[in-house]
Amino acid sequence: MMPKRLQYIIDLIIKQFKKSGSSLPAPLILKGETGVGKSWVLSGLSEKVFDISSEISIVPIIVKYHLTAKDIVTQLKIQIEKQEKKYYFKNEIEGTSTKQLKFVLIWDGLDKIYNIFSHDGSSKSPKRAFGAGSPITQKISYASELRSFLIENVGKITLVGTSTYIDFMTDEDLPFFNFFNTINIEALSHDESIDYVKNKIERNERANKLFEFITSLESSAGIDICDGKISYLNIFSGSILEAVETEISEFKDLIKYFYALFFSKLNPFIDIEIKNLSEGEKIFLSEIMDLPNNFHLKDVIDHGLNKTKLMRNLVNKEILSEEGRGKNRIFSIKSEALKKWIKYHRDPNSILHGI
Repeated sequence: MMPKRLQYIIDLIIKQFKKSGSSLPAPLILKGETGVGKSWVLSGLSEKVFDISSEISIVPIIVKYHLTAKDIVTQLKIQIEKQEKKYYFKNEIEGTSTKQLKFVLIWDGLDKIYNIFSHDGSSKSPKRAFGAGSPITQKISYASELRSFLIENVGKITLVGTSTYIDFMTDEDLPFFNFFNTINIEALSHDESIDYVKNKIERNERANKLFEFITSLESSAGIDICDGKISYLNIFSGSILEAVETEISEFKDLIKYFYALFFSKLNPFIDIEIKNLSEGEKIFLSEIMDLPNNFHLKDVIDHGLNKTKLMRNLVNKEILSEEGRGKNRIFSIKSEALKKWIKYHRDPNSILHGI
């Protein structure tokens, strides 16, 4: 079952479509961290638009992952033309009145094609940093082409997409600067996370018993290791259900098996989270894992590394959060899942201590 907060977003967008009349809402981006449910909302929205397409004369068009920035506008034109022919032919056969057909492009991961930056913490504008023949400059050209296409077809075509990175929407030198409306999708709260998992396992008595024990633990080993992310919570609930299907009788061994399942299934998600870190940054990150949740730069042991630069890089890459200025700056690791994943793979007993 979709959390109420995510369902509300779908209902809100559908309401805007129904109110639009002969026009269409402005292009919209659902933004948020990886795993918070953006794709789920977009999929639910697509299904809802399809269900009421005859009522509102709006047809969803799914933008395929394999399309590239270079040929996207050409491919979109082909898909739209096919849908129009199908629509008008159907109305002609049935003898029904024909309204102007409108389209919403459903685009999951818009930033995968159009994000100009490399996500390495650099804030240098690509227009000033690269020459005319560079791939980055070509991406800017393709983004301009899509922008022009949407402007030329305003009232007929709009776009609802998802994006993790928003650099391509916030740099004034880029084509999509201030072009999209945005809705921020945030991670679930602690209580919402508990309710979500409960709904997934509600009919399994043994799973509920295991879940109750896990949620009774301190947040370091409880539900908060999911960071409130839907994808992590799905792994969490799935690992509980898989664990209780075994013949493991000792409760302590069952808990150990659950955590082994959870952290192994988390591997590909953590790999994405740390893929842009250098080896030096990964080593440095591992070293600060044992620090308190909030720490100062002076708390970090100096092993000959440029810890000031490394801390700045990890903040830019959104691994660390930072508050304050100068010597009073306080740092913390943003992801509880990342912190516990590193600790678990370094020493599984660090998570299971006291159980």
